[in-house]
Amino acid sequence: MTRDEWLRAFSAQLGQPMPSAVELDTLAGLAVRVETAADTLSAFVACWMAGRSDRTLPSVLAIADLIAVWGED
Repeated sequence: MTRDEWLRAFSAQLGQPMPSAVELDTLAGLAVRVETAADTLSAFVACWMAGRSDRTLPSVLAIADLIAVWGED
């Protein structure tokens, strides 16, 4: 099963729309940022939290970038 096939089946079972290509790329970017700064579980949880929030994906990326800068101090 391909990634898109799996995601289509999962989204159908959840009753949620399939993420667009831009949304998928943005979520992948978020996951990479968080995993680089923390760990894999944090990346998964951050994506889950982003999905439950009312924020746009670009604003979520900005928050992740801000926290990464804090971690450099």
